[in-house]
Amino acid sequence: MLFRQAYAHVPLTCPSHASLLTGRLPPHHGVRDNGGYVLPPALPTLAERFAAAGHRTGAFVSAFVLDRRFGLARGFATYHDQVPSASTADQGDPSHRAVRAQETIDRALRWLDEDPARPFFAWVHLFDPHHPYEAPEPYASRFRSEPYLGEIAYTDAQAGRLLDAARRRQALVAVMGDHGEGLGDHEEITHGYFVYSNTQRVPLLLALPGVLPEGAGVDGVVRGVDLAPTLLDLAGLPGLPEPDGISLLAHLAGRRDDDAGPAYVESYHPRFWWGAQELLGMRSGRWLFVEAPRPELYDVTADPSEKTNVAAAHPAELDALRQRLRGWNAGGAPPAAGGRLDAETERRLRALGYLGAGAFAPPGPLADPKDNGPVLAAVTRGHELLEQGRPQEALAFFEQALAKNPRAASVRSRRAETLLKLGRLDEAFQAYAENAEGRVDEESLLGMARVREAQGRAADALALLRTGMEALPESSALRLREGRLSLASGDAARAETSARAVLEQAPGDAEALALLASALGRRGGGKEANPIWLELAEKNPLSAPAREAAPHLVTWADALLDAGDLEPARRAYEAALGSGFSSDRIYLNLGLVLWRLQRQDEALAIVERGVARHPESPDLHYRVGRLLEGHGRRAEAAAAYRRALELSPGRKDAADGLARVTS
Repeated sequence: MLFRQAYAHVPLTCPSHASLLTGRLPPHHGVRDNGGYVLPPALPTLAERFAAAGHRTGAFVSAFVLDRRFGLARGFATYHDQVPSASTADQGDPSHRAVRAQETIDRALRWLDEDPARPFFAWVHLFDPHHPYEAPEPYASRFRSEPYLGEIAYTDAQAGRLLDAARRRQALVAVMGDHGEGLGDHEEITHGYFVYSNTQRVPLLLALPGVLPEGAGVDGVVRGVDLAPTLLDLAGLPGLPEPDGISLLAHLAGRRDDDAGPAYVESYHPRFWWGAQELLGMRSGRWLFVEAPRPELYDVTADPSEKTNVAAAHPAELDALRQRLRGWNAGGAPPAAGGRLDAETERRLRALGYLGAGAFAPPGPLADPKDNGPVLAAVTRGHELLEQGRPQEALAFFEQALAKNPRAASVRSRRAETLLKLGRLDEAFQAYAENAEGRVDEESLLGMARVREAQGRAADALALLRTGMEALPESSALRLREGRLSLASGDAARAETSARAVLEQAPGDAEALALLASALGRRGGGKEANPIWLELAEKNPLSAPAREAAPHLVTWADALLDAGDLEPARRAYEAALGSGFSSDRIYLNLGLVLWRLQRQDEALAIVERGVARHPESPDLHYRVGRLLEGHGRRAEAAAAYRRALELSPGRKDAADGLARVTS
């Protein structure tokens, strides 16, 4: 069944999913932006209802904005949020910003197959149709002139694999978007800023063969908050307390085709990052109402592109919608973020094209968001040029945007960052200092310290960071940068102190663990540092700190192997591989460890993985041959030995092995 007028509540991933999982509107669940906000722990979720009823629960998310730290993991026994970090994305490969649909669905299918008989509730989140639009082949070539459609086609093909599995299990399936893309409409290229229907009207489909009618459609307005009550109703489970949505069961049964209720929409992104008023609105009946300094009212039936503002011609409708909106939003007071972002979180949000929460709105009247349209376009183009390694051209677009709106905090930040990349250090320092004028600003202090470091003035950078730490003692980003710079300056004791201070506030923080391990290693405490590197890599396998840990883990694992301490060696080698670090020697040694542990099948599997990663390694081909020979697979062993000899002619051990299996 297709719902033709389904609306998401926020044009951003995390707050929109918070509504899907709780049945609550953003003013009631409190998550108002990507990053900085955490779903309140006392608020019941859809997953908790299914878990309480005995279902297996699993979530498989594809982007960092849905990391468990933001509170959406409650109720899920499995929450797979392993996403490469921003530091990987900074190397220029956009695919590293999120997990591709194929990998996410592979994870979900493996989980489904683990216990196929037990009832389950699974949430599978696909992120691919986000800017930049770079679908894998053959979709990139097939849709070269329309890359967004290439992302859609690729995601659709991958989703088909999941739907096939659902059909085999006769499962109820719900498909819903969390937001759309502007694609240039209303001068918005991507999403997150405006609340027009091009980003808020989303797909909603429900399927349950033999129960729901096939091919039917519903024309009335429905909302993201209606999904949770509907799924619980269909499953016969108790509803969530005080939901803002309703069950759509009557619509599914054909007893209703009207609106489920007005659809509330909001975006605080203009206030947080663009020096403009937040946007609050409502889609109700034929109308889309948007509260702004110049209020907007669109007759969506007559004007589906929402180009003609008819607010002046319909004062009664405008007033009625405004009163309903105020009842939902309790006056529209700007919400406070749930906490500061740590440095890694902010980097990862920026790499996804989001800026995160925690910015400030300048004092005084805020601009109408509509006036920022040209600013949005200029910033989007500037960001694209930065990704392409063209900072000089990007700077021109950021300065063009600032000329139109000098109060936009996000643009001022990007300009300062770009000046630093260009090596225009005095100008970059001035730009960061201007951003911090009149307040203590974490990002600007970090930027000024980076400039001083680049100028070879480490002592001045440390002084700036320590001044900031006095004013913002809860800032882990300042403390971690101060610790790193202290370590680079030879003060390992001070670095250790900074790392431990961050870990007191945030136990398990990956960057703090890396700093602590580095400081201990520098002070001669390798024995103390190695378990910390291991903890870090096992808990944060795809993070930049885990990649920092990997060489230390390999060195430690080699020593453990030499000492015959096999189980710790296995863990250390596997943690190094899990971080993305790879060499033929790791695969060889891990295979040897597994073989000595009498885990021959696993030994063969890991060495074959090594061959796939390092096909030019004669050592790996030889080792595969030995293991296959041990399994009695003589023909395959012969092929492996031959390949080793092709890569290393005259190799005696491979020649002897080939003679044995072919005699």
